[in-house]
Amino acid sequence: MPRGGNSRRAKNRRYRHNRQERSRLLLASWNAEGVASKISELSRWLSDTKVDVVALQEAQLAGGALTVPGYQTAVITRRARGRRGVGPVRGGDVAILARNGLNFQTIRESPLQPEDDSTEWCAIRVMLSTPRPKHQPRQHLDVYNIYRPPIRTSTADQRVDHFSLEDFPTLDNTVILGDINGHHPAWDVNCYNPDGVGQRVHDWVCEKNWQILNTGEPTRNGYGEEAQFSAPDVALAHSDLARRCTWQVGADLGSDHMPMVI
Repeated sequence: MPRGGNSRRAKNRRYRHNRQERSRLLLASWNAEGVASKISELSRWLSDTKVDVVALQEAQLAGGALTVPGYQTAVITRRARGRRGVGPVRGGDVAILARNGLNFQTIRESPLQPEDDSTEWCAIRVMLSTPRPKHQPRQHLDVYNIYRPPIRTSTADQRVDHFSLEDFPTLDNTVILGDINGHHPAWDVNCYNPDGVGQRVHDWVCEKNWQILNTGEPTRNGYGEEAQFSAPDVALAHSDLARRCTWQVGADLGSDHMPMVI
């Protein structure tokens, strides 16, 4: 059999490579700390990195539209209940962008506990184009984007933390991304004692046979003299799916958070 580019072996290698590339989906999650002034940086980074779906937290849209070249605004959820008695509250608004041409559906059923009136979420179902046996339903991946705002004990902030993952789907075709403002050594190398939120999330992951995709690398650098590297952002997936995933921190796009790339 002749060797080279036209050999059967070479064609099989190209086929396997192309099939792998077609089935590869790149997700990103980023707390933008206000996306309006960062559209140019975000657009360039998404294009260079070839991200398919990006989940944004703290988009801070203030009623405005969200337009990023090359992407569809799949879903936006406006800010949940804020602090009382202090006027307008900064922060909030979550959104998911999907690259042009990607087939998706918006998920409407809330995964939050009924009493949780402060956590923000949105989600889409991405229809995958991976090869499948005839007459089998098309495969999909559900992407959940969550933002649990920091809840402080003060007279100005009368919210109560009811955040829980108990009603979130646990199937192996689901990914949960976002900023939970929770810390645990399992995903934050600079955390030695988990807080309450971090412990609840870690317990849920262990109970449901899920995994934390984070490597422990920090995703946030706070401001000021007491700035500390931390990881309040998490990416979670079922163990079966997690074995096929990679996780890394993306470029600095002008927020105090760095994007996660999955």
